[in-house]
Amino acid sequence: MPISSYATPERKGAYGLTPEPTSSDLRLYPGSWAARRRAVMQDAVTTDALMLLANDWDGDIREAVAAHPSTSSDILAVLAKDPDWSVRHKVAQNPTTTADVLDRLAKEDNIVIQMAVASNPKTEAATLTSLAKSAKSSVRAAVANHANTPNQLLQLLAKDASEMVRASAATHPTRPIKLLRVLSEDACKEVRELATLHAGQIQYGRFGGNGQPTTNGVTL
Repeated sequence: MPISSYATPERKGAYGLTPEPTSSDLRLYPGSWAARRRAVMQDAVTTDALMLLANDWDGDIREAVAAHPSTSSDILAVLAKDPDWSVRHKVAQNPTTTADVLDRLAKEDNIVIQMAVASNPKTEAATLTSLAKSAKSSVRAAVANHANTPNQLLQLLAKDASEMVRASAATHPTRPIKLLRVLSEDACKEVRELATLHAGQIQYGRFGGNGQPTTNGVTL
């Protein structure tokens, strides 16, 4: 059936197709890039449609599926093995991606993918510890700013040779006071200023049971 016979006046959208292609539409017109692209850009795209599109021949379509917030972890696990690195990069960025898949992606010799893994909230401490050994300062900087980075590792990164890594540690979301005190005396002016700024935001008037200052009720 040609597209022209499908796109009746009642169903025509901006591309001559329905504004919201269904899974049936995609099966009828697997060669219509416009329909597939419109489908994957929908917030409410179905899992069925995402499964179909994850196998699309076009890398841009698969990349969009990998970035979609509704894409399931099972589909993302498949896309994590995609031959196109840009698709795998989107998988590494997606917060739905499971920790085991992220760990596998972290082992790739691709700095962009490693940085994405190091910034993903699902990435676990063991994976972050491995990424902290990277020769790339941008990867180590991402690890230094991750909430799941173990405190011992964070202390080591605060002594990193790279100013970018130390500056990233100074803006760590948990704001460990001991770390900030060390970085407030850093040789780099920018690092010192960041550490001092974040230390100043800690509410010293609130104390835990051991008499130590706390932030949001958490002992520092």
